[in-house]
Amino acid sequence: MKSFVFLVLMLPLFAFKADSIDNISKAMSAGDAITLGNYMDNNVELTILNKQAVYSKSDAVRQMQQFFASNKPAGFNQMHQGTSKGIGAKYCIGNLKTNATTYRVYIFLDASSNTHKIQELRIEK
Repeated sequence: MKSFVFLVLMLPLFAFKADSIDNISKAMSAGDAITLGNYMDNNVELTILNKQAVYSKSDAVRQMQQFFASNKPAGFNQMHQGTSKGIGAKYCIGNLKTNATTYRVYIFLDASSNTHKIQELRIEK
């Protein structure tokens, strides 16, 4: 009975834990590369328009800071998100509206060590 009461008391804590995709979407919308970096794996495959490379987390954050400095975000709308069957990876496809144009964004998060980390992020026109 004590364990049941403990579980009931702990449920609200688990219910309010924000999903990583939601936090990543908020960071994209705000142009917050530092927060975005908190969800990146140690190495990230990053594509910004026609420039594609595998970056360390710190270099990927710098690349995103430069992108956001040149393209001030006005909002990010998730168009689709889901979980890859079998491997537990998550993905999100959305539109990043900036001061100049709208970009299509693809985010792939790998599920290693019970946490989801960004493995790939693509920003395309």
